[in-house]
Amino acid sequence: MKKTQEEINKLINESRQFPLILKGFDLTGINLARANLINADLTESELTGVDLAGANLTGARLLGAELSEVKLTGANLVQANLASATLVGADLMGAILVKANMDEAKLLGADLTAARITGARLSRANLTHSVLLAADLSFSDLSHSELICANLTGANLTGANLENSNLAEAILNESKLASASLFSAKLIKASLL
Repeated sequence: MKKTQEEINKLINESRQFPLILKGFDLTGINLARANLINADLTESELTGVDLAGANLTGARLLGAELSEVKLTGANLVQANLASATLVGADLMGAILVKANMDEAKLLGADLTAARITGARLSRANLTHSVLLAADLSFSDLSHSELICANLTGANLTGANLENSNLAEAILNESKLASASLFSAKLIKASLL
């Protein structure tokens, strides 16, 4: 269901006392920068190219949502559920994804520079060609994930679970790997300087 900017603004303003439900909505072309979307249900919604910079999506449900090329710079996604969401080419620079669920999410070519992703679930996520410069992934579950050609320079992976993940040709220079589990991880041509 396609909604206009005016209709979405009205729904957001009216939902101050209860969670906003936009499940399955087409929100392409809508500006949601700095929007208050705490606990919003955006399951399977179409958000390609939407501006969500600085938005508060704490506890939001974005399961299976289409978020390719979306701008989530500095957004708060603490405990958000992005399982099976598509975030190809998304801009998540400085986003806060503490304890977020991104299991099986597609983050190919996404920019997560300086993002806080501590204690998050990224099992079976595809982060091929993603940029995670100085990202904090400490104590996150990245088991069985694809991190092929990902740039993790200066990333904090302390206590992270990288078991059975594919880090082929990944750049891990100056990354913190203390207590990280790399059991059966593929590190073919990975850079660990």
